[in-house]
Amino acid sequence: MDTTNIVIIGAVITALVQAIKLLGVNSKYCPVIAILLGVAFFAISGFGWFAVVMNGIIVGLTAVGLYSGAKNTYEAIKGE
Repeated sequence: MDTTNIVIIGAVITALVQAIKLLGVNSKYCPVIAILLGVAFFAISGFGWFAVVMNGIIVGLTAVGLYSGAKNTYEAIKGE
């Protein structure tokens, strides 16, 4: 799997987690949901279990951090 696909998966996970939040899920569960979605995406890729788990955790937490960073930057710019 190349870098472009990993970036796309991160963006898709970010969107899915935000959609799940709109359904009323408490936001404290979002990192866990993002990790599970990341593992699920990599599970269908055919990698070994260790690579699936590690890549899923990395991409899931990256997706959560991407959203958090963008939100904080937007709020900082809006507040000025």
